[in-house]
Amino acid sequence: MFNHNASRLLAILAIFVFGIVAGDSAGSEYLSGISGCHEAGPVVELLGTTPQLFSGEAILSVQGTTAYIGRESENEIRVVDFSNPESPTELAPIVTEGPVTALEASGTQLYAAIEGFGLYLYDVTNPAVPILDLFMATSATISAIHAESPFAYLAMEEQGLGVVSTEIPGFMFVKVTISTGGRVSDISAADGLLLAVDSLSGMLVYDLAIPDGPLFLSATPSPLEPTAVVTGFGRAVLVSRSYPDPASFVTLIDLTDASSPDVIGSYPFNTRDIKGPNPVLLGPDRLLVAVRDENDRSNLDGVVELVVENRQFILTGFLPRSCQKGLALVDGLMVGLKLSAALEVFAAGNLPVAPLATLDRAAGRSVVVGDIVYLTQPDGLQVLDLANPRDPRVISELPLPLATGSFRRPVAVHGASLYLGSSNHGLKIVDITDPTAPTVTHSLPPWDALLHGLLRDGDYLYARVDENGLAVYDLTVPAAPVVVGYIFPDNGPVVASSWVPAMTKIGDRVFIEKYVTAGVQVYDVSNPSAPALIDEFGGQVVESLAATEDGRLLIGFDGNLGLDLYEQTAPDVWTHTRNLANVRAWSLAVAGDRVFVNTGYDVSVVHLEGSEPLLHVGLNMTAGDLHLLNEAILLSSYWLGGFETMSQPCLPQPSAVSEDTPQPRTVLAPAWPNPFNPQTVLGFDLPAPAVVELTIHDLKGRHVRTLWNTEAPAGMTSLIWNGTDDNGRRLGSGVYFVYLDTGSHRETLKVALIK
Repeated sequence: MFNHNASRLLAILAIFVFGIVAGDSAGSEYLSGISGCHEAGPVVELLGTTPQLFSGEAILSVQGTTAYIGRESENEIRVVDFSNPESPTELAPIVTEGPVTALEASGTQLYAAIEGFGLYLYDVTNPAVPILDLFMATSATISAIHAESPFAYLAMEEQGLGVVSTEIPGFMFVKVTISTGGRVSDISAADGLLLAVDSLSGMLVYDLAIPDGPLFLSATPSPLEPTAVVTGFGRAVLVSRSYPDPASFVTLIDLTDASSPDVIGSYPFNTRDIKGPNPVLLGPDRLLVAVRDENDRSNLDGVVELVVENRQFILTGFLPRSCQKGLALVDGLMVGLKLSAALEVFAAGNLPVAPLATLDRAAGRSVVVGDIVYLTQPDGLQVLDLANPRDPRVISELPLPLATGSFRRPVAVHGASLYLGSSNHGLKIVDITDPTAPTVTHSLPPWDALLHGLLRDGDYLYARVDENGLAVYDLTVPAAPVVVGYIFPDNGPVVASSWVPAMTKIGDRVFIEKYVTAGVQVYDVSNPSAPALIDEFGGQVVESLAATEDGRLLIGFDGNLGLDLYEQTAPDVWTHTRNLANVRAWSLAVAGDRVFVNTGYDVSVVHLEGSEPLLHVGLNMTAGDLHLLNEAILLSSYWLGGFETMSQPCLPQPSAVSEDTPQPRTVLAPAWPNPFNPQTVLGFDLPAPAVVELTIHDLKGRHVRTLWNTEAPAGMTSLIWNGTDDNGRRLGSGVYFVYLDTGSHRETLKVALIK
């Protein structure tokens, strides 16, 4: 008997909170785990978007809650106010004398380079009413600007580097010009360094100890054409591209010794279109890259997250079809230009888990044994080796006759035998002793009715027959299953389809989805030779069933009716106790106290006790099976076809820990208060004495304050940051990153200074 709670929670866990969370550590907005799993957390959420602003290429610069967008083929600068992220609004444009070649918004100032005219400086204290403040005529083509008042640094193409001064009120003029010998196409500055992209020399590094007298330190050659550079967190990212092949490379460079930069490694993209402002550094070994791949050469068209570990790049996150023309991070938001030239505003968070590998071939149902996956196909059985989830290999194929539309046949495994059922070919027994050479040993004749589902538990195989039937096979000899019991209630219709029902087993009860009349049926199989239908629960279409490790029942309903948890409160009385999530649950996989859910559009993780918010951890193709591998998730799609693997999320440890179990030590403590004004308390807890560097960086990764740079004792060390930089100057409102480095451990914490 099922008791369904009439007051089931219809909205619990369906509303998520994104953005700044007080005390969030270990890279509060972005992923921090990459060794074998992917850190879980709130996924970026699209809050709002503008209509298409224009067509063609664009230049994006963001300051505060205002985005400035210029085009090389339009005589105006578009201005968008996203102070209400859910409804970004276009303000009146800034009309210019000619096409815009570069933009830099800094504080209350906006620099705009206008082709054929020169450099314009606007006062944008009120972005809705920009005021032209200064103008400097120049024939140079300015392709990039970096402003640090009272100076602005210019990438002036063939004329090299320029330093512009506004020190004298009412005047703006070029104070210094530096010839590089090549064409300077981009610049970036942070931590007292100025970086320039030069067509001949690669990446040039200058010391800005004297702001209007950059001192050359080093050049890092690039074998390909360098196009863009960003810097922050003691790192530089150099973008380069090749001709005629459509390829780009993103190279991470260590600037610890700026006079001799250390190239850490490169990551290739099969496209030349990596747009700016781009990439965006999230930390010394983590970055976002906006990639435009209209021709689908790499299947990466959108925002890509890369993490570097042991000098190797790992693609950890991917947000498809968004921000291809450039992105920026500001105040807990991710702002970018979509390919259609609409401005998108996201609540910053984790990017969905990036697929490790995909296989574009029709896939039916699947079963996993160790690293081997058996996948039904329209023309038989395919066997794959997933020892390396990034490089799945087809190791064998077994052709089998199938009726049209029936390739979603049920499949199960016991020992060295695989059982393959179909609606019109009975049960086939396949010897998989050698997965590279599966062999059909024999077939059991088809039932007079249709066989739809298989569930193996111990030495028994339970087969769904028609809408209401159940057959039980004895697998004591796996290669020779024997029917020992069956039941065919006469109150159900014949189902002539390739439907494979959801099935699970708890104790000596088998639960099976009803296909036509909806609901769940419960069979008593305590006597395998005499299975009995003892209960039904109807009224809602069921998509998935699963059992928890402690004997509770999970039911995933059709549509957004949600994932529900049932507990046995009396013999054969199952009571609805909790709605876990209002998502469509095509398939489920239980891991301890968490449930992985294939919703048909992503993979989500829910906690059985409802003690954690729903975590969207990755995109997928569509409805299908979900399996947990050692270090990956396998998704097979029986609607669109194909399968893919993705990294498993690194989930937080359960909160219930034995008193005898040592508690994990927090390395970087939460800031309090956060947000703060005028000061906040920071701290770190060390298991042993270590040399610690604790620094503050702004959203562009620029170093603004060193709080600790010496040895610290074991235990908790606390200190106060009063919102000032190394020179004692009060910093402006905004989001800042606290970066902890002990040599063997790194963490990042986000804090917000408000006024």
